Amino acid sequence: GIGFNHWALNSSPYKENADNIRARIEAQRSRLFPLDWKHVEAESERIFDKKVLPSLGRLWNAGGYQGHTVPNYPRLLSRGIGGTLADVRKYAANTNDEEKLTLYRAMEILLHGLTDYMFLYAEKADELASLTDDGAKALRFRRIAENCRAISFDKPQTFYQAAQLTWFYSLWDWVDCVGRTDQYLYPFYKKAIEKADVFPAEDITAALFLKFMEHGVHNIPLGGVRPEDGSDATNELTFLFLQLARRLHSVHPRLCARIHEDSPPELMQLIVKMWSEGMSDPTLVSDKLVIEGLMEYGVSLEDARDYTTLGCQEIEIPGRSNFGCEDGVFNLAKVFEYTINDGKDRFDDCQVGLHTGYLPKFKSIDDLWNAFLDQMRYLTKHFITLCNRGQEIRNANLSKLVKSLFTDDCISRGVNLDGGGSVYNYGVVETAGASAVADSFAAIH
Repeated sequence: GIGFNHWALNSSPYKENADNIRARIEAQRSRLFPLDWKHVEAESERIFDKKVLPSLGRLWNAGGYQGHTVPNYPRLLSRGIGGTLADVRKYAANTNDEEKLTLYRAMEILLHGLTDYMFLYAEKADELASLTDDGAKALRFRRIAENCRAISFDKPQTFYQAAQLTWFYSLWDWVDCVGRTDQYLYPFYKKAIEKADVFPAEDITAALFLKFMEHGVHNIPLGGVRPEDGSDATNELTFLFLQLARRLHSVHPRLCARIHEDSPPELMQLIVKMWSEGMSDPTLVSDKLVIEGLMEYGVSLEDARDYTTLGCQEIEIPGRSNFGCEDGVFNLAKVFEYTINDGKDRFDDCQVGLHTGYLPKFKSIDDLWNAFLDQMRYLTKHFITLCNRGQEIRNANLSKLVKSLFTDDCISRGVNLDGGGSVYNYGVVETAGASAVADSFAAIH
């Protein structure tokens, strides 16, 4: 809240009324942000001596705020704004729980706001059409206006409508990550190829991709398998997205290719061609390893097959999970340092970890390994406690209301995304220094 208050209110849409808005925010701050970073800091102070706290920044960043998740774009396109509003009202009518009713009311406000937002674009397009004497340009603006109104409540029927609704919601979702775009847009794309759309299907795809580039969509997975039967899901849109990235020679948004035993050879040939031309994308991701790994954590086979990459390179189940969000970052190399330095930080000599002794005291590599594990268990326990505090902040502040609308099963449960509303609620942490630890053990051994 403080960061937004600082920079956004200085921009032209708000500048003239900035002081009034700031005063209103301050008056409502305790309601808007019931918990802040002090909630994590207080727990750190309870666990550790105060003089140790500055050292923790070299060990971890615990309780991360926000992060990445992919909403249910297929449901957005199949239900539309109106269908989603009907779902919210249905569940609201069947509960007397005040907390749930408050959430449902917030969801209604968001959906009405999204509709109004689309109408603003339609009105602007109409205005631009009326201001030009160029017939072709005026027709283009009128088509834009018609398209925006068509999806402001009803579900999309055409590729042009589906792409526009995808982009509108992406804007509302902080232009985060959009999931398996080549899969959920493909039925609309195929229809546009078979029966001409308002604009050519290739032009619509290119326009959407350029918007992804312009506004910073983070990561798009391509290819992979179909969730229902595990067959190859590579299609024309898969190749078109890759060719667009190749033509533009861009690595943002990041592209990932999901590869499996039945991936078509033509896909790999194009990928290698892109690499040979100096591109670092697309990254390859193994369906076999990821799907089996997700199932070990209790994800169903069908959902695991539908995984998406997002953010820097996290993995999650699109529209059904909340574990693309980084709950923290943990430095394994620092843990090793504590292990061979009696739990002390070598920069300030603060006692952060367990008293495991100094390197010369270890009689074998096994002794060192066991001490490292002890140190890891001790620090991980406290790290997770702080990460949970971060989750409590996000839940109290309802920080993912927009995502909650299109994440199963937040609506049916009447629970926001950070409160446990999604089907899968695992946490995710990023680790650093694993290779440094491995090298250190090898050198000592």
